[in-house]
Amino acid sequence: LTRYTNPGTRSLYRQTLDKIMSFAGDSPVRFEQLNVRWLADFEQSMSHMAINGRGVHLRNLRHIIYLAIDEEVTDILNPFRKFRIEQEETLKRLLAIAEIRKLRDYPCESWQKIYIDMFMLIFYLQGINIVDLCYLTRENINGDRIEYIRRKTKRKYSIKIEPEAREIIDRYRGKRYLLNIMDQYKSYVNFRRLLNENLRIIGPTKTLRYN
Repeated sequence: LTRYTNPGTRSLYRQTLDKIMSFAGDSPVRFEQLNVRWLADFEQSMSHMAINGRGVHLRNLRHIIYLAIDEEVTDILNPFRKFRIEQEETLKRLLAIAEIRKLRDYPCESWQKIYIDMFMLIFYLQGINIVDLCYLTRENINGDRIEYIRRKTKRKYSIKIEPEAREIIDRYRGKRYLLNIMDQYKSYVNFRRLLNENLRIIGPTKTLRYN
């Protein structure tokens, strides 16, 4: 886990480790045990999860095995050569303009307002990823545009700041970063979790989720 500096990635691999430990019980898991039968049993232990949820943990485990083989920690044959990770196509969740306006204007509790505002800011900034939003600084503003390099893909973006977005940015000005999110939360992961939890219960649009 120490090789992963991104807190979100580290948390995800920690969850995979917890799944493996829960499956194995008190018995230590060795690379030599990891064959197709073991993988099938491990997958079955997660049968209560959605197909894509199980796939996340299996792909994490596959990546660890690749690393172990490449770094000569083990000389086992990769068991994923003969094991297929299932994947289910997810439905696109699209909101109509009327629904977005309804959410924007919904009379929520005062402490929930930040979650609606941040959802709207993400919308105004063309779906900016939450980690990139949280770590924007004043240096990312160039005139009437926000310019940044996405952390995940290293692709450069230049997005016009519309008046509605400007109003939200001005209302949530931060000390170190452009927004005050990181002044209040330990990491963007914590804020993303609260954002998702609150968007699910705010107003009539209860299926919103932001990744």
